[in-house]
Amino acid sequence: MSKLDRLDIKQLRVFQALIREQNASKAASQLGMTQQAVSEHLKKLRDVFDDRLFLRKTNGFVPTPFAEELSIGVDKLLNDFKALLAPSCFEPQTISGTFVIAATDYAQQVVLP
Repeated sequence: MSKLDRLDIKQLRVFQALIREQNASKAASQLGMTQQAVSEHLKKLRDVFDDRLFLRKTNGFVPTPFAEELSIGVDKLLNDFKALLAPSCFEPQTISGTFVIAATDYAQQVVLP
């Protein structure tokens, strides 16, 4: 199984939250999951990237240099996913081309002046 096959979006969201919060409890709360679930996702991420990613400190975690570098790509990837799911907006001012409207004789008289 390739590294890509072992990676999922939840793990990337956990990674992003850990980078931001540097605390598993806060990251778990932000994501609406348990601290144990965050730890499990972190373990999988460590296996995939073959790096510790975060080192323990007194009140949480500090990212490794590799994790800091990785966070740039993860942020971009998650933003791209969000953009993919965002509804597209129709802006008539930016559209060029010809539109053909089909209508019955009655609709032509009532709707189309």
